[in-house]
Amino acid sequence: MRIAVLAYGTRGDTQPCMILARMLAAAGHDVIFGATGDARAASERLGLQYAPISGDARALMESAEGQRMLAAGSVLTMARRMAAYIHDITDEVDRDIQAICADRELIIAHMLIADRAASVAERHGQRLMVLMTVPVVPT
Repeated sequence: MRIAVLAYGTRGDTQPCMILARMLAAAGHDVIFGATGDARAASERLGLQYAPISGDARALMESAEGQRMLAAGSVLTMARRMAAYIHDITDEVDRDIQAICADRELIIAHMLIADRAASVAERHGQRLMVLMTVPVVPT
């Protein structure tokens, strides 16, 4: 199966997605891993086919604003701020996701980028799975 695994955020967000992508590739699937540039080196060390997604989540989290959010300890506040950050660069992110997912049968998207991936999946009739790495919705 041709699968795109999309991640967004800092290492704690992207690393689980990288491992999932690696496991899917090891199982014989054709996998492409899409993430921001700071994930490129780690994903390539794992042997993944990497594709860039616009933005720099690490820079946001290392900023004064990001440090205040981390100190406050609210995962929900951080997730909302990351969603707002992605919203500000929606056109670039959508363009990147469309390019990454163009020929994929399945898109697996980290929760921080799931809304953008859902738009692409719906437009092209692709299946979408959302990877929730923290419990933000009831099961």
